[in-house]
Formats: sequence, C-alpha cells, structure tokens
Amino acid sequence: MRLKNHVSITLQAFILLTLIISFSVPQGRALTWSTDYNLSNDAPIDMSSTTLQTSDGKIWVFWQLMETGSTFDIYYKVYNGTAWSIATQFTTNPANDGNPTAIQARDGKIWVFWTTDRDGPPGNWEIYYKTSSNNGASWSVDTRLTNSLRHDKRPSAMQAADGRIWVVWYSDDNPNNTDELYYNIFDGTWWGLDTMLTYNTWRDGEPSIIQTKDGKIWVFWTSSKTGDQEIFYKTSTNNGVSWSTETQLVNYKNSEDVNPAAIQTRDTTMWVFWQADRSGSDFNIYYKTSSNNGVSWTSDAMFVGTGDEEWMPSECQLENKTMMVTWSSSIYGDFEILYRLGYNPHDVGVTKVAYSPVVNYWVYAGFQNFQVNVTVRNYGVYAETFTVSAKYNSTMMGSQPATLSPSAVTNLTFTWNTAGIPYGHYVISGSASAVASEGDLTDNSLSDGVVTVTMPGDVNFDRIVNVLDVGVVSAHWYPGPPLGALGYDEFVDINKDGSIDLIDVGLISAHYSESW
Repeated sequence: MRLKNHVSITLQAFILLTLIISFSVPQGRALTWSTDYNLSNDAPIDMSSTTLQTSDGKIWVFWQLMETGSTFDIYYKVYNGTAWSIATQFTTNPANDGNPTAIQARDGKIWVFWTTDRDGPPGNWEIYYKTSSNNGASWSVDTRLTNSLRHDKRPSAMQAADGRIWVVWYSDDNPNNTDELYYNIFDGTWWGLDTMLTYNTWRDGEPSIIQTKDGKIWVFWTSSKTGDQEIFYKTSTNNGVSWSTETQLVNYKNSEDVNPAAIQTRDTTMWVFWQADRSGSDFNIYYKTSSNNGVSWTSDAMFVGTGDEEWMPSECQLENKTMMVTWSSSIYGDFEILYRLGYNPHDVGVTKVAYSPVVNYWVYAGFQNFQVNVTVRNYGVYAETFTVSAKYNSTMMGSQPATLSPSAVTNLTFTWNTAGIPYGHYVISGSASAVASEGDLTDNSLSDGVVTVTMPGDVNFDRIVNVLDVGVVSAHWYPGPPLGALGYDEFVDINKDGSIDLIDVGLISAHYSESW
C-alpha cells in the first residue's frame, strides 16, 4: 500500500486505531498491519535502517543518509511516545559511514555498530561502534572494531543469554579472496579474536544474527552458492563452540534474494525478511516465518510490492508487542525510510505475578493468608472484558472480571486462605482468559516462584516439628513491649501476633513430631 503524501502521525494514534488502514497477513502468526509511513521524508538518499526500543520506552531508527553529491553519514530519529524527533546526525566523519545496527544490552548500554571507509586505503572498509550508558543522552567516541587491509562490511549485533555481545559481518580479508562471514564476541571487558564462520569459494555476505529462546544462535546471510543469490543459515547450540552445516532457507531460481533480517518475537515466532527481484527488475520485500523454532517454515510471502525499489528490511518488536518493520523505498523518486506496524487486534496477557509477603515464602497453614497480585495488560486495540484467575498448582484460588481499554494495565489481588491446605510446595500462577479472536495465547498465563505450606511450629523449615524448633523459639523470645524487639523474627512468630511467647510454644507442642 502506498502513501501518496507525507503523513505525520504518532504511534500512539496507531495503537488507538484512529488513522489506520490495515490488512491481514495469512502466513505464520497472523498480524494486522498498518499502512506504510514515511519516516525520513526528505530529498537525500536514505537507506539501510535499523530499529530498537530502549528501556525508557523510546523508539530509535538509525539509517545512512547521503546528501546529493556527498558521502553517507548515519542519522537517527527518536519516537518519544507522542511524536518523532527531527533527524539527528550520528556520525560526522568526512568519509562514508553506513549500514548501522543497534542493540541495547541488559545493563542499559546502547551499542551502535556501522561500516566506514575512513581509514583508507581505497577499498578498505572497517567496522566501528560507539555506545551510550544514559539512553542516548551522550555517546562515547567512535571506536574501531576490525583492522584489516580489505573490506569489513554490514555488521549485525545481538546480546546472548550469557550476557556477551556478538557482532557478525562479512569480509574478503581471507585466503579465498571472497566475501566470508566473520564474528567477534565482547565478554564484558575485552573483545576476542575475529573468527571466520564460513569457508567457501563463493560469496557469503549481509548477515543477520539472533538467539532464540531455546538458546540456539542463528546466523542468516546471502550466499551465491547455488549460482543465484539465496538466503542460507547455520546455527550453534553451544554458544559458538561448534556450528551446524549451512542450510538453504530460500530457494527461488533466477531471483536475487538478499539482505536477510531475522527476529524471534515474544510468542516464539521466527520471522525472516529479505529483498528479492522476483517480479521483474525491481526489488520487493518478502518474508517467511516459523512457529516451531525453525523445524519448518511457511512459504515465501510478499510483504511489500509497490512496483518501485524496496530494499534492506529491518524489524523490531516493541514493548507493547507491536512489530515494526522498516525498509528503504524509491516510491517517492528518491530513496526514503518507510515503516509498517503489525499487531494483534485482540490480545491480553499476564505481565507479572507477585506475592506478599515475598517470593519463595514458607507459610504456616491456617495462620497466614497469602496475598497474590496478578498484573494484566491489554495489548490489543479494542477494549476487552475477560476473567483473571490465580491458582496454587492446579487448584483455583479465585477469579475476578477485568475490563481494560487498549494499552491499559491493571493489578488484581487474590487472598489464599491456607487453612486446611495440605503441607507441600505450591507453584503460584495467574491467568487471563482468551478474548474473542485472540491470536497470541502464549502470555495468557504466568507462573512465578514457589510457596511452601508447612505445619505451625516448623520454625526452622526442616519439615518436622521437634526440639530444634523449641530452641529457635527460645533464641528469639519476645513477649512484647516494653522489652523492645530483642531477638524478634517474624518467621518464628507462628501465629503472627507480634510476639514470640508461650502461645508459639503451645503451637509447637500441638504439632510436635509432625512431619511431611
């Protein structure tokens, strides 16, 4: 779908469904997609975008921009929840800077990597990066990552589950004199050595790296192995110690399928976007998905096909589960950065299960009513009414109705009366009933932590009441004011009356020798 004028709208307006023209995508997890929006909206050439959302909720899009007759520099825009900022220049070196990739690590640091030819001689390209530890308020100096006499291009970055930062790119600085994939890993203190990932006589380039929730690391890239340019991948299940053989993902003869971009969304669906020239001389954006961790994939499907050039897709899943896909398009005559937003119209989920007093708590049966707080959110664009429940193991603790407007969050409290509950360990969970036409049920329930119910008098939590528990009560004796707290410990206060006294000793006596 084309926008014939340069429309300025907010993502908030999109979520509220006020200015939406949408259509459904049938393959994979069905999303509803917005119309296409022009982000860059200027005369220069804008290409090779990357997107991330930082911990403060802002959305960043970086891309390379070339003023007429000059070199490329990297620019960015930021969405603050209401509107996009003006385009801000990120690199200022007089040489070419392009192909940015950006991530935010779990410690909050933003990393932006890119390609530059600032170091010479002609034809020598290197990978640089800089970082920000304050959500982009300030940035470090440009720092060189690679150091070769040939070209190192098109970085892709991610943080693995073990905290290490991975960067993969392609380079022809090897005995084959062909483009091959390389990677390097930052362990939190130092970068390692550049490691060669492919060893071929054909060209391998434009990589995209992700780690899926099962811990597997995936690298997708463009390969000329088959004579055409096609998309291949390989994986590692042991953090890069060893890698699988190369597997062809896209197989379409007489077509150039290049520039893959991969992501796994929170519902565990894997998406791979790329550009292909199947409809003639122009490139369009295609994609395919997998809902079973790459065991099988959907057929290739066109995502953008305008009759103009559509290049270099990139995608990001936002905090509200909206998918944002950006790419470069010649639909306005010059190349601009466009984006499209995908969402589930009906989607509710449990975001948090919390306990009072604390997680992993031991409680005395019949003497403590345990508080369970379930937080739910409406991720969709319609108001929803549904049921929220709390359970201990598979037994219902209670249920309450909830009505939420789009993007709204609410917290519901459930009281668990532990009187008569069999002694044992219990997993506490919260759930939200499915709403009509809900497509993503993966987050409709959430379990978090274990609560242990034990007999009154088991003050040392060894699952038996005996003389050892009497000793603990003696050590924490506190009959109440005006003596002061002394050795008072709330865990030893069996009946929770604020005192540790003869009543607590009596409860030990009543359950003496009891165990489970």
